[in-house]
Amino acid sequence: MGLVTHQSAHVKGTLSLGGRSPDLVIASGVVTMIDSYNNVDTEGAASSDDITSILGGEGGDVIIIQTTNAARDVILKDASGNMFLQGSSDFTHDTAGDKSMLMFRNTAWHSMGHSNIGS
Repeated sequence: MGLVTHQSAHVKGTLSLGGRSPDLVIASGVVTMIDSYNNVDTEGAASSDDITSILGGEGGDVIIIQTTNAARDVILKDASGNMFLQGSSDFTHDTAGDKSMLMFRNTAWHSMGHSNIGS
């Protein structure tokens, strides 16, 4: 299947964002996007860690982020790097079921939604 650009895509059935990438590890508040569906782990297996910026992305890219380990909280930080989150507030992934969907626009990632399963 080739890459289609500047055309509409209509999906009937299931849309797959690909398999999960290898775990991304936060390094000084930064992760580098390598796939559409990303498990993220804290730096040094800390109990919690902040993501302030996501490297990579082109206009229209969509990613899903979730924590690798329910015992380690991954916190998306609003407006402290290149992310702008709904409600202008941080979002904590404190269970393996919590997910965030973001879209790259201009020079930043903008949240499209979060699922908060609860701790």
